[in-house]
Amino acid sequence: MLKRMLKSQIFIITIMLMQIVFAQQDEVYEMQIIRNNGKIECIVVQNIDNIIFEKIECIDADLNEYRVVKIGDQWWMAENLKVTKYRNGDPIANITDNSTWTSLSTGAYCYYNNDSNNGDIYGCLYNWYAVNDSRKIAPEGWHVPTDAEWTELKNYLTNNGHSGTEGTALKSTTGWYNNGNGTDDYGFTGLPAGYRNYTGDFDAISYNTYFWSTSENNADYARYWNLNYLLTSLNWASFGNKRGGHSVRCVRD
Repeated sequence: MLKRMLKSQIFIITIMLMQIVFAQQDEVYEMQIIRNNGKIECIVVQNIDNIIFEKIECIDADLNEYRVVKIGDQWWMAENLKVTKYRNGDPIANITDNSTWTSLSTGAYCYYNNDSNNGDIYGCLYNWYAVNDSRKIAPEGWHVPTDAEWTELKNYLTNNGHSGTEGTALKSTTGWYNNGNGTDDYGFTGLPAGYRNYTGDFDAISYNTYFWSTSENNADYARYWNLNYLLTSLNWASFGNKRGGHSVRCVRD
């Protein structure tokens, strides 16, 4: 069978996880390699309409590598950002003191309750000034989404079987308070990371999470989006004080 395929016109071959994807006469197939009683066999599994051959990398300035998922036409990070440097290597200020945090109008980050163990799970909390800094906190080839890009994500989910349950489709399957877990249908794995108020106080871990956008409302407020343990939707959460500390997910350029 394999010999007959190789004699035909084949113009793309890729091998990954014991699978071969090949194209023949305008049709694309997937072929799996299996072991049967000590023998290697090849079987055609199915036709595939759209094949993506590129490797999608998402590596930040600290060399943290992130899982990514494609939802609709967008590629999203499947983990919260945890970088501590801008792209050019300059450090982002790690601010633990409440009075300093609330007085800032420059970029800063922290861990929830100033505990780096929370950073390992939930990523960092950034004020909006870090999000909007020209040195950029997103990995190369990625950016912090605009309000319009968050809206595109919600609209895709709404139009594809998740009307009113966009948040459930994005939330992780564990970790949310009072059985407020999601179904994580796309691998987005939204976690209840909590937030840091503009006063410097921490709140709502396991209950709530907010994601910054780069879109601002005025000199003091910018737009962010919310997942909540009580709610099934992905919510446009009005405007957040730019001095607040919130999670960041990046989208591919």
